[in-house]
Amino acid sequence: MNVPKKIVAGFLWQIGFGPLMRAVREPKRLALCYHSIADSGQYDHIRIAIKDFTRHIEYLAARGYRFVKCSELAAAKDRVAAIYFDDGFRDVFTNAKPILKQKNIPATLFVTTSYADGARDPAVYASWDEIAALGENWEIGSHSVSHRKLSKISKEEVRQEMIESKKLIEEKTGKAVTAFSYPHGRASSETEVVAREAGYMITTADQHFHKVRPDPDDSLPVFYWKTLKLW
Repeated sequence: MNVPKKIVAGFLWQIGFGPLMRAVREPKRLALCYHSIADSGQYDHIRIAIKDFTRHIEYLAARGYRFVKCSELAAAKDRVAAIYFDDGFRDVFTNAKPILKQKNIPATLFVTTSYADGARDPAVYASWDEIAALGENWEIGSHSVSHRKLSKISKEEVRQEMIESKKLIEEKTGKAVTAFSYPHGRASSETEVVAREAGYMITTADQHFHKVRPDPDDSLPVFYWKTLKLW
């Protein structure tokens, strides 16, 4: 994000326009999508600094959001926020998990099963043993087998990605898998039908909540605006 946009976002918030809009249209259900949580690493385009991640959570808590798992979003009647992590980066365990544990905040981890199998950079992605050891405050969902764009492959391939990943995660963790996160955010009405047929109760394309994806260079005001569906 360029500097002028950050300046504009900060200025509009500081003069009161942001808080005014927040009073008018603050969403009741938020889903915040993260990947890597670290202060350094090779995935800079999806890596959120530990300090920024903590500030995001503290802001939502101060706004009165109750934190829930993704599968609980649709049924919630009060103001709720779900924190979730795609792919299965190991730094989620080392950096994000202690923060969430300290604040007693539940979260959802969406696993790309081929990564957990070691097909891609085992030093970066968590193993099945680590995933299975997550406590009850964590929900495990599927992020497909191969991380392909599901809107670009056949319906049968989509079905295979969804069913095989669900089955493997349940076998490895002993937990039921009812939530699915689309790789690259690529979904369609057809993939949503397949997801329901595969046994998923909710996906990240669900219209019940506002999805927010913080970017590494977001300033705090930009994050505030994103939570309002205005950035």
